[in-house]
Amino acid sequence: MGANYEGPLSGIKVIEISTMLAAPIATKALADWGADVIHVEDLEGRDAMRTFGSVLGVPVTEDENPVLDDVWGGKRNIGLDLKTPEGMEVLHKMLGQADVLVTNFRLEALEKLHLSYDDLKTKYPGLIYGHLLAYGDKGPDKDLPGYDQCAFLARSGLLTELVEPGEPPLNTCLGLGDRITGMNLAGGICAALVKKLRTGKGELVKVSLLHSAVYALTNVLLGVQYENLTYPRTRKEPSVANINTYQTKDGRWLVLSETRTLQNFGKWCQTLGLEHLANNEKYQTAAGIIEDTVFLTQQFEKAILSKNLDEWMDIFAKADLVCEKCQTFKELIDDPQVEANQYLVPINYPSRVLKVGTMPVQFEETGWQEYQTGARLGENTDEIMAHLGYSSAQIEKLRKIKAIK
Repeated sequence: MGANYEGPLSGIKVIEISTMLAAPIATKALADWGADVIHVEDLEGRDAMRTFGSVLGVPVTEDENPVLDDVWGGKRNIGLDLKTPEGMEVLHKMLGQADVLVTNFRLEALEKLHLSYDDLKTKYPGLIYGHLLAYGDKGPDKDLPGYDQCAFLARSGLLTELVEPGEPPLNTCLGLGDRITGMNLAGGICAALVKKLRTGKGELVKVSLLHSAVYALTNVLLGVQYENLTYPRTRKEPSVANINTYQTKDGRWLVLSETRTLQNFGKWCQTLGLEHLANNEKYQTAAGIIEDTVFLTQQFEKAILSKNLDEWMDIFAKADLVCEKCQTFKELIDDPQVEANQYLVPINYPSRVLKVGTMPVQFEETGWQEYQTGARLGENTDEIMAHLGYSSAQIEKLRKIKAIK
């Protein structure tokens, strides 16, 4: 972490025993908010995050590994062999000084290491234990492995239900569920820290990819239970015509969004040049609008095809109607609104200046943590060990027996 940064969580000590993306996103948030996060890694440096960037077409060299930096930046790193008594002893000394432990190991692995919540809660009564799993800690699938494209995107129905009927599942967007779930865990840990300030007691904070997806889909899941809303559904038959996507004259797409269907329906029609619909007596009630959704969608579609995307964006903005163009990822990178709010910031890498995402929570008075690259395996082992009270000779001895790196 930056030496001079005083964030909201400055002084909080976090131990992370996790792999890949979702749980490390949580600890990345804590680190960006000022916590001292120590990532515990095995001696071989086998965490898949080190090479995950190659799947995305991004460099994974020592000097340029932005996918790793995005998740590990601002954390310290210690190499420990937790299968040795000496390595485990080091970990327990760290836990004795920690406020938070975060892991995404499955319960069976934690129990073998005697690092489950039940194993630790008596010994460290003030420890906040953040546990992130794919499917939760109960039920028939609690021990299954899982990544976000399985437990979040596929299991939830997102891949199959948001396409046109008869179309194959959506392409996956790697990391989408991980980031949502990781931020959920970070929020839960912060709430538990407030509890600890009041009571001195720790807490088990449980988060799963599947639960995060279920929660994100709450509105949809309520609707489908009444059997009036079915998926997958065609955009030709939306719930109402002014909550839908439409193609413009230049082949681009936009989305209309409206929560006040009845109040603003006439305004939409007038803006689209469909005044006769705005004045139709049937469409003075929400029931009438919904009954004729297919017909009204056809009328909206014809009208919107008459102008280019930029023309419509200007027209809708002047009418103060909620609408947005369907951008590409490359357009998002250069979006002036994104730049103005520093949602992406330019970072110098050897091959190029890369725009990198920032944490989705900003603190006006505190500011934010400076950008940092991810630590190398064992980069901070000596300083961490010295802080725990180990002498140089003891550190070297543990290194020789391969308990630490």
